[in-house]
Amino acid sequence: MAERVGGDRPLRHPGDTLEDQLLGVAGHDRMRAFSTSDSQPAAYTTFKIYLLRVSTLTSKGADNYALGWKLSGRGSSARTEEGTPSFAEMAEPGTYFEGGWTEKHFNERRTSRENLFKSANKYAEAQLALHAQYAKWTGIAALEEAVAQLQTYVAEARNRGGCLLSIGWGGGFTGKSAVPDASGEDNRKILGAQPFYQRAIASGMPFPKTRRIVFLDDRPATLPGWVMLEVA
Repeated sequence: MAERVGGDRPLRHPGDTLEDQLLGVAGHDRMRAFSTSDSQPAAYTTFKIYLLRVSTLTSKGADNYALGWKLSGRGSSARTEEGTPSFAEMAEPGTYFEGGWTEKHFNERRTSRENLFKSANKYAEAQLALHAQYAKWTGIAALEEAVAQLQTYVAEARNRGGCLLSIGWGGGFTGKSAVPDASGEDNRKILGAQPFYQRAIASGMPFPKTRRIVFLDDRPATLPGWVMLEVA
């Protein structure tokens, strides 16, 4: 893919091409063996309005970074209270959502739920390792603790036959990319060929250098969108 994006006709949506190659298309899609249904209604009282701000990294020299908070438009501030706030309605931690899970046995080559969940947990571990490094760079102690707690949930999910997923709003690049670690040379080449990411990659800073941070008690505390999935 890195070779193709540098050609005369670079792909506009390289992720779509890779996904089709990996999973198959139409009737050959390996994921068509699984489907989920909407959850049962959840109590309205489990939802609250949370304050979030977008953190960013600023350079203080080679591999040395400081914490900043994004401002509306462009720029950032070292003062937390000056960071532009946003608000999101989300379920409280520990809220359960229950719905239907269907598995269809098309053929013996199908992807098993066990392998699917094993891969999901491996992916979650990779995401959380990046978040843990980011928390150390920013020096947000509560975020380090929250990420460490999520890492223990991966082991718990694995032991219970489930998986940990980042599926909610605010997961960012690491929750969308098949390769969340963008530090590799080929990975940065692919991203640098995309207009949306060119400036960020050209800066030489870690990518992505921002995170949406949930505030609790008016302090930066945790990441949004993580759930544990189990099939009963």
